[in-house]
Amino acid sequence: MDESTPLPGLGPRAQQSSINSALGPSPLSTTIVHVEHQAGANNPPEQQLPPLLGILDIFLRQNETGRFFSETSSLNDVQFSGQRPIVGVGHHFVVYASPFSKLDTVPDRAAKVGAEVFCIKSPNMTSRTEEEGFRNEYYHTVLQELRVMTHPDLVDDENIIGLLGLDFQEDYDDFKLAWPLLLMEYAEFGTLDAFQHDSNGLQPELSRNLLLDVALGLRSLHSCNIIHGDVKSENVLVCGHSTRQYVAKLSDFGLAVVNPSKEKKHYLPGCTWLWSAPEARDELSVHGMQLTDVYSFGLTVWRVLLNCDDPFEWIARSTTTIYNQHNFVDQIKSNIAFPQMILQTFSDLRQQNPAPLFAGPVITSTLSLDPSQRDIEAAILVLSEGSTTRGKDVFSDHQLNNQASWDLETPEAVMTTLADAFPWEITKCFMARPSVFYLLIQDLEIVMSWNSTTSLLAANLCFEIIISPQIQIGDKGVKNSSRLLSRLCELGSQAHRSIAHLYCKLNQTEFRGNFDLSWLEDTVWQGSYFAIQTLQTDFPDRYLEWKSAVEGDASRECLGSAEDYQRMLIAYCRTGNIKQCHAMLDAGASAFTDWDEPGPLHFLAMSNDAQAPAVASRLIDAGAALDHWEGNHSDDILLFDKPSGTPLHWAVWHRNLPLIRVLTERDYHPDEENAKRAVLVAAAMYLYDALEILLDWITIRNPKILSSEWITSLLSTATVHVLYHLPRFLRHGNKVSIAMSQTFEQLLQIHAPPTAELITSAGLVSIAAIQNHAELFRYLIVRFELYATKNGSRETFESIHANCLMSGFIDIFDILYEHRFFPLDHLFGTDKFTGMQVCLAVRQRNLYFIGRFLEWGCPVDGMGVGTVAEWTPFAMAVQCGLYDIANLLLQHGANKEFTTGWLGGTTPLFRMLHSWPDVPISRVKYLLQEVPRQGFGHVSFIGWPANGANVLYSFAMAVWSHYRSSYKFTETMKYVLSMMADKSCLNTLDRTGCTALNMAARSGNLEVARTLIEAGADVNGGLAISPLNAAMDWREKWVKKEREAMGRSVVGERRHATKIRMRAEELIQLLRMNGARERGFMENQRMMISTVTSGNFKLPSAELLTPQGPQICQRKMKIVGTRAQAH
Repeated sequence: MDESTPLPGLGPRAQQSSINSALGPSPLSTTIVHVEHQAGANNPPEQQLPPLLGILDIFLRQNETGRFFSETSSLNDVQFSGQRPIVGVGHHFVVYASPFSKLDTVPDRAAKVGAEVFCIKSPNMTSRTEEEGFRNEYYHTVLQELRVMTHPDLVDDENIIGLLGLDFQEDYDDFKLAWPLLLMEYAEFGTLDAFQHDSNGLQPELSRNLLLDVALGLRSLHSCNIIHGDVKSENVLVCGHSTRQYVAKLSDFGLAVVNPSKEKKHYLPGCTWLWSAPEARDELSVHGMQLTDVYSFGLTVWRVLLNCDDPFEWIARSTTTIYNQHNFVDQIKSNIAFPQMILQTFSDLRQQNPAPLFAGPVITSTLSLDPSQRDIEAAILVLSEGSTTRGKDVFSDHQLNNQASWDLETPEAVMTTLADAFPWEITKCFMARPSVFYLLIQDLEIVMSWNSTTSLLAANLCFEIIISPQIQIGDKGVKNSSRLLSRLCELGSQAHRSIAHLYCKLNQTEFRGNFDLSWLEDTVWQGSYFAIQTLQTDFPDRYLEWKSAVEGDASRECLGSAEDYQRMLIAYCRTGNIKQCHAMLDAGASAFTDWDEPGPLHFLAMSNDAQAPAVASRLIDAGAALDHWEGNHSDDILLFDKPSGTPLHWAVWHRNLPLIRVLTERDYHPDEENAKRAVLVAAAMYLYDALEILLDWITIRNPKILSSEWITSLLSTATVHVLYHLPRFLRHGNKVSIAMSQTFEQLLQIHAPPTAELITSAGLVSIAAIQNHAELFRYLIVRFELYATKNGSRETFESIHANCLMSGFIDIFDILYEHRFFPLDHLFGTDKFTGMQVCLAVRQRNLYFIGRFLEWGCPVDGMGVGTVAEWTPFAMAVQCGLYDIANLLLQHGANKEFTTGWLGGTTPLFRMLHSWPDVPISRVKYLLQEVPRQGFGHVSFIGWPANGANVLYSFAMAVWSHYRSSYKFTETMKYVLSMMADKSCLNTLDRTGCTALNMAARSGNLEVARTLIEAGADVNGGLAISPLNAAMDWREKWVKKEREAMGRSVVGERRHATKIRMRAEELIQLLRMNGARERGFMENQRMMISTVTSGNFKLPSAELLTPQGPQICQRKMKIVGTRAQAH
């Protein structure tokens, strides 16, 4: 790409910001992290949740507000291009600029200023010297940034950089590891120090406005009980403003101290020594830490007004005898006269242009050696003079708001948020990001090992994820799920205690741990259907003992009063003692209850005695109300234990058909809400026989209830699989599919939706497929003969196809092809991918899917139509790090040298290196080492056959590499060079007469050129133009651009051109130091003629300009230290 060409959606200021400073930062101005003082470092694990859980909590809470957008295209590493230049590199983060996609809903904060670009803060993988340590640091840093930027009082603060969204990127080498990405507001004018440099200093009024912005931002942070901890120009970003043109915003909150206790003292987790307060390394109160921010702000004011990187250089050395810079600065800061020294620097520097009037008061109010004399409000008052409103509003502490906000971050509150978000929100947000689920499960395991309410919430969520049919991630085996169930029982979950034995029995596995029968007895007391069934069937002796204990307790407490008889009646109904129930009724016991506890009719539903219906009739006659509601109306009625509701609801839940008949016969005017609730329980649990009774009753008593709209909603409830699959399984075991079909037949006889309604994206077919309800999916397809109408529903079934591949739904996938919804040569979506390409595009790792395509005879190198689909399945598998799939494809004959793409096509290795400058070295190692080790031969060294260009050209031609900081780039290139046994290939000519070094010099690729020279490349190689002449032409191009930029005075443009011009001069110097020389026109002509006549140079032939043309060079890359095995 020509670097003079603006990027789509990226103005020149955005491009200039992508250039890093040529000079590295001074050690004194580098941020230092005190790991031992980072948030949570000294807290025991019981008090500190793993940071991912906090990150997910914030993500889910913010998602509800609609503020976040999720830029999924940011994760498509294969499509990396110059449209995402690097705008900054730090210890934890690499920051990319990215244009908003056409499909994005631009967040309000960005839309207000017409933003076309946002920033992606992603992990700096070069910092991963120690894997686990860096990951913990990174997660804690991201969490701190999120806690600050999502604080309700800061999200709309114009002086705090805006957070637009959050996304997650799968680690390139570990698919079970996810890296959170912060999607940030883009600062088109860069950092405050860069903006100053680009502007050749700031005018006093602009300085005052920007410094006021910084001061107001600090005040906002402090009012929210947040200490920035690292205030300096590099952490202040300058953005566009709709009225003032420029606005400064505080950023980089990774070292912030968030919501510290005001009753304790604390250490700052880090600082930049040059810009920190003298007491910054001490243990400080909250107010004391805030005053270190004020001091750092004062130093920033000094730096801005002097317009220099290190203002301490302007203090005369004669004032001290210490010449070590570190000691010198320490002594200056500890001098009580330091503010006066600073004011003197203004006088020395600005004899003709005096310092602004605000300089003196701001310096003296912020840089006092005595922290108690520092006052940010005084500085704001001075800086706001001349402004009509800014800084002059009455500012109050947001203490009440703060407490409410921080209360949401307690461990129990975080786990509650996550639990409430499962399954719908969590699966919607992270289904396409399986690495998030892997980490979530890992962190939940940590929390569930504690012994607290938080542990119970974590264990329950972990259990739900593992047993969910919609999430095919993690250890789905019954041994693992029974282990989690055992832990839930240990933590005291009554619901799980009631099902534990039955669950293990149905799954034919043993309970992990000691099963306590008292757990069942306790939950039977609460009316648990599963506990009763288990105790009666598997432990009848204990069941009889329990019944005796219940009845004995009631008898001993009976003193003969009416209330005592009523309690005894309830006890006998609970135990199903029909004889004693009659006796109590004969004695005049009342069955009427006026409280919200279960009454006699409720408990009678637990009895399967044939005489129970007769007792029910007598109870109704004795005052038992049919609509007596126990429990909360909002309680979830369909999970493990029991429903809240009327006796009818209990009877349905316990599948007590005789009692259901009695209750419905005696209810002549059914309440609509109660009737619908009873039908809902039966339909959701697939209790088809109970459902039949209820529907007949409603048809007779109140047929208006059975509207088509309600039956449609009832069908949707019956389709839900994620919530109800476990209680259905516990009820029906391996006969659940039979119960399902009979339930649907009951409902569909009343109202059968039209086919067009069934196959919409929100129809029953899609719901069943998305929730991996394979039995229902097959049932609907067969019953409604949907395979016969598939042409009219292509979009829906393509969506189902993509989802089942992404989610790993094997049964849904097989059903689609079993009923021939797609021919094997079908091309999917707008990208026109083949089925195998879709499987790889969604990064499905299960070999089953690709194996099935190959088994059905799909071409192993088959591709779709169009440029997006010009990747063979093998190339896509390597790009995505799916090495097992790549091996499987090679075993079936995949061509590892298949050429695709522009100008005759390039090999997978060449195309990957060229299109993905930051390609993980593991991808290249797979091709260069693992492929031959597996016996599939070496990859071709000629990566661009039509031009005769080798793979080294991919580095020389890489996008943006001529002025990037070679992030991960040089490392990969050195590895490729190290694998070349024959280094003479370095100087191979392509068909345009270039060597790789010549090509690198033509576009100023300094790092590439340096690496090639170190490896032995000929600095005078190539025809037509020498590397030195090419580098000089490149320099002249940017000298011209630099002059033009100086004339236009566009902020940042001159810096951009200057950086590249300086790198071009460095390249020229490098070439000359290694013996490069200039060549004139005549010498180039003689070399060209000599090479052509000798037969060593050929122009590209026409037949090679097609992707499937023959390979012109059979030379393979010989791997040092390995031996190819026979295929």
